[in-house]
Amino acid sequence: MPAPGPLRTVRASFPAYKIIRPFTVQPNTLVDLVLDFNACKSIVQKGNSSYGLKPVVTATPTVVSGTISGYVAPAEAGATVYAEQNGHVITGTVADSNGQFVLTPLEQSSTNGNYDVVIVQNNVATGIVRSVPVVVNTPTVVATSSAPIALPASVMHVASGTVLPVSAQAIVRALQSISGLNYEITSANANLDTGNYALNLPAAAPLTGTYTGSLPVALSPAASAAGQYTAEADSVSGATQSSAVNVSTTDQANVNFSF
Repeated sequence: MPAPGPLRTVRASFPAYKIIRPFTVQPNTLVDLVLDFNACKSIVQKGNSSYGLKPVVTATPTVVSGTISGYVAPAEAGATVYAEQNGHVITGTVADSNGQFVLTPLEQSSTNGNYDVVIVQNNVATGIVRSVPVVVNTPTVVATSSAPIALPASVMHVASGTVLPVSAQAIVRALQSISGLNYEITSANANLDTGNYALNLPAAAPLTGTYTGSLPVALSPAASAAGQYTAEADSVSGATQSSAVNVSTTDQANVNFSF
């Protein structure tokens, strides 16, 4: 092993960020804000195989926050698990080697409403547990190690295209509509040099169920949603475009956007 080189100091500067979300500070009290850096959505590929940083940060006041936790089946360890509201990811995590996942911090439901837990993994159907409440300092458990959430296998297909101009710095989200409600299944930043993007999506029907406080949560397939998505391109300026995507039997290319 070569001898270690000299220590170097690396300095980086970041622009100021405005936190656009309400929170309350009571008289003579302090409120801690947890800034959650979403690495999956913040790293953007360039055409020369290098990467840029486009930070996506959410803020949660810890004094009114709680936790959602659970387990996926051991075969699904490594699955991505999101806590969402109205089709937008609030926070996410990865199930560990035991299948356990913990989503935190999440603002209490009495202030901000309930959450939808969305479980995504390659070659597996999507799982969605709807209307999960969050209570301050009390974890809400949606599945246990003895009765984890187990999802069936699924063929995967790719929806791809371009977003131009590249100055739009767009992120493309794959949304799935079930009973009139949208859920974000995955997302990808458009390449900063070419505008290209690709979304890897399950062709199988998602499994959905509603949290009632009793475990296990019963999940059933939403057959009409199998392979049906909406690709939504969101530019850095705030402009949005969308296009229907059908990957039930094959890949779909040329899902293009122009701002």
